[in-house]
Amino acid sequence: MGYVSARIPRRRLRRLFQPATAVSRPACERTMARIRIPFWLLLATLAVVATKVRAGELEAIYGEDNRLEIDDPAVPARIREYAHATALILPRTRIYDVSGSTSYRRLAGRTLGDKLNLCPKERFVSQPAPGYCTGFLVGPDLLATAGHCIASSTDCDNAAFVFDFTEAQGLADPTLVPTSNIYYCHYLEVPSKVDPVTGVDYALVRLDRPAVGRQPLPLRPSGILQVGEPLTIIGYPDGLPLKIAGDGFVRSSTEPGFFVTNNDTFTGNSGSPVVNTQTGLVEGVVVRGDNDYDRTPSGCMTVRHCSMDGCRGEDATRVAEFRDLVPPTGKSLIAEDVTTMGELSGNGNGRPEPGESVRIAVKVKNNGLETITDARLGLVSLTKGVTVAGTTRVRNLAPGNETTLVGFSLELAPTLACAATVELEVQGTLDGVSKTTEGRLELGRTKPQEYAYAGAPVAIPDSSEQGVTIDSPSIDAPGGRSVLVKVDIAHPNTDQIRVVLTAPDGTSVVLHNYGLAPAGGLLGSPDGRLAGTYGESLEPYESLLPFSEVGTSGPWHLTVADTSPGLTGEVRGFSVIVLDRACEGR
Repeated sequence: MGYVSARIPRRRLRRLFQPATAVSRPACERTMARIRIPFWLLLATLAVVATKVRAGELEAIYGEDNRLEIDDPAVPARIREYAHATALILPRTRIYDVSGSTSYRRLAGRTLGDKLNLCPKERFVSQPAPGYCTGFLVGPDLLATAGHCIASSTDCDNAAFVFDFTEAQGLADPTLVPTSNIYYCHYLEVPSKVDPVTGVDYALVRLDRPAVGRQPLPLRPSGILQVGEPLTIIGYPDGLPLKIAGDGFVRSSTEPGFFVTNNDTFTGNSGSPVVNTQTGLVEGVVVRGDNDYDRTPSGCMTVRHCSMDGCRGEDATRVAEFRDLVPPTGKSLIAEDVTTMGELSGNGNGRPEPGESVRIAVKVKNNGLETITDARLGLVSLTKGVTVAGTTRVRNLAPGNETTLVGFSLELAPTLACAATVELEVQGTLDGVSKTTEGRLELGRTKPQEYAYAGAPVAIPDSSEQGVTIDSPSIDAPGGRSVLVKVDIAHPNTDQIRVVLTAPDGTSVVLHNYGLAPAGGLLGSPDGRLAGTYGESLEPYESLLPFSEVGTSGPWHLTVADTSPGLTGEVRGFSVIVLDRACEGR
């Protein structure tokens, strides 16, 4: 981008990343006396305390702005190495093909100044900011982040992970990234956790392949972090190219699930590793903090500055909360897909339905770093009413390679519900080491058809009743089939927007109505996102049922209107998903 970051004065460089001393706390000079507290005051106090652990709160600058580019000479070699295992999280809809090249992809996004209406004097205003969170490797293909960043399987499907998105000198355009640096979410290793009571907030994401050439970051194996220990944070503040924030330390370590730092972090730092500057061990994951910016009288936004012991501090979930959930590294096999190969007995429509016997195939992938020379595998059902038969063997499966396991059959009890999901587990040994991996098969359906908007993100006009409308590709009439709607909309306050989907025949459904209906379990998502699938993870304001009766083919139209002034957002994408009829042949 040709942008040169502001340099920190030499007197600050000398102590950057050096151990910081603890902030001394005055001892309590009074003993507690018995007092009477009005009930209304107690409730107000509890409400204030509750706000301290909301997921995705913003962050701020403590002391001077110490964010450095990765190639700054003040950055230690160890931290620079850790940065290569730290990924930007962004919507996969922001990744575009580069004409004439398969080796590079383009990241789309506005500059930080345009995105946040920053005042011209602020740092990094001209740098691109396509992301919304940070993650870091804890295994060859396992990434840790904040739970509110990847809160559900829908978030998993919508996310991409890009390593080495930097403004290092010599890079003419940081948004042009090697395809090999881009990864996608395969599944959540465990359900994401966002606990508003304990403040614990984390997710473990299994990537689509191992991140070859990048070393997982070491986690603190035991013990408790002490006040005053020096910390460094690696991440993508506000979705910017990677920055290193040193010169911070532990301000508080009294909560069992998280600790408080004073490193310079911002919204996009959610999910960043918090590294002990002395030991090199990861102590925690950034999850929330103070407000990032203040509005000036002229209307632009300026970075909020706090003293080193001022404001609320920045919270980080302790690695002890998820450390035992990280599997050991080594040979790995994952189930990527389960498909029906035909009916052994049934109605002949080719779909797995209750009361039938079907043959299935399981596609698996070597997701480890070593060749699997001999795998002996069987299939087990985790769903009652399903009996599995068959075993198989895999030989010499190289890292990253796939193969399809055949020879399995399922007996489906008549009592199973139509459209139920059968949970399966591949069990066996990989070169003598016991391993398991899960797969799923939905009864009565073939794979849904998804029709996605293929354009670039579109800005939502501010204070406009008409809003902006984008179109899907032409869609065959549902004709009685169920319809789901996937959206990805970014806006600082989703209570200011209205989202309406209109079918080719004019049938309209209000999906989101200024916050009058719950938006589902993604309210803690970063930078004010309305992202998920209506009919699954999101609850529509009006029922989707009228869409199943649409009898006209053609494009569908999504309209997003923001009728309140002052805040702006964008529509990043949407899809119309048409489900097959369940068990129609019975």
